[in-house]
Amino acid sequence: MISQNFKILSKLDTLISAQQLIDDRLKKIEGSSDESSSEEVIKTIVVEVARNLLKVSIYPSQNEFREETEKVLRSSFPELHKKFRQSPIFYEKNIYQPLLAKHRSFRGSLTSRIKDALYTIFPELPSITSNSPPSEIRQWKSNPIVASCHNKLFKKIVVEEPTTFMSKILDRLFPSKKSAPKIYVAYAISVCEYILNPSNQQIQVSESAIKFLISKYLQKVLNKEKLVSSDEDEAATTSITATASKTAAAQEKEEDQEEDQEYQGQEEQEQEEGQEEQEQEQEGQEEQEQEEDIFNLIIGQEIGNQKDEVKGGGDNDLYNYSSSNEDELFKIKAKGSNNFFFIGIFFFISFVFCFYFFIFFLLLYYFIIYIIVVV
Repeated sequence: MISQNFKILSKLDTLISAQQLIDDRLKKIEGSSDESSSEEVIKTIVVEVARNLLKVSIYPSQNEFREETEKVLRSSFPELHKKFRQSPIFYEKNIYQPLLAKHRSFRGSLTSRIKDALYTIFPELPSITSNSPPSEIRQWKSNPIVASCHNKLFKKIVVEEPTTFMSKILDRLFPSKKSAPKIYVAYAISVCEYILNPSNQQIQVSESAIKFLISKYLQKVLNKEKLVSSDEDEAATTSITATASKTAAAQEKEEDQEEDQEYQGQEEQEQEEGQEEQEQEQEGQEEQEQEEDIFNLIIGQEIGNQKDEVKGGGDNDLYNYSSSNEDELFKIKAKGSNNFFFIGIFFFISFVFCFYFFIFFLLLYYFIIYIIVVV
């Protein structure tokens, strides 16, 4: 019995280990199928994001890549969107690099189609590749045929018809031009202009070289403006700048003339004011001279009176002063009737002077008496 039980237990162990092996193999098979399905999903996401993003941005930023990826995941892959939101590493590790490569591939395909259309419309163009050495590229750029194609790019094929060489290239690229994204149209114009323009010595289309042209032509396409080459655009800008400079110079000249006229007017006004001030000063000087004449006359009379007082002395000082003044006044009156006014003023001043002189001596007299009495 014991040996039979031992055999049974050993067989059970063998069965259990075999079952474990089977389970491990099944897990590996399921895991490989999950990984393959996950890779397929990532590829689908990358293609959709790259295609959508190329329609709005030829050279998108990292934020634009991330925002468009989140938009696609949110709408079509909610489970992966949760991983995207929970773990930033999921996007960087599984999506960003494949997405960047796919977008670059789509842009390269579009660029190749644009070059093919350019050579189709201008079959006379000599062949050149972006891998050609710089000396060969410079020689190609200086070719008169290239310059001729560049000059004709935005001009009409037939004068009576509106179709230009550039519009012919766009028709070749986009049979339904109305449904073509505007950024595609702007990019196609920029590539053709950049490759044919002899002003630059490059034919390799890069972000730094062409991004400005894309922005410029995109605005023209959106605003339905006339398309011109960069050289013509720069010439027009230079002409506008020169006209604006001339207008500004003319305005400055007019302003200077107005300032000169205002300055001259101010000078004339200042001269008139100066003349008025001089006249007023002259009048004031004349009045001052008249007052000085009166003052000198009165002072002279007072000096004469003081001399008479020195000669007379004693109690007759007041009488001598008054009598000498009267003699002088009578002499002045004899000179003419014009001095009558000054004589009246002199009498008035003499009267006031005598009155205050009398009051002074009277107070002095009482003061002396007061001191004597008190002492």
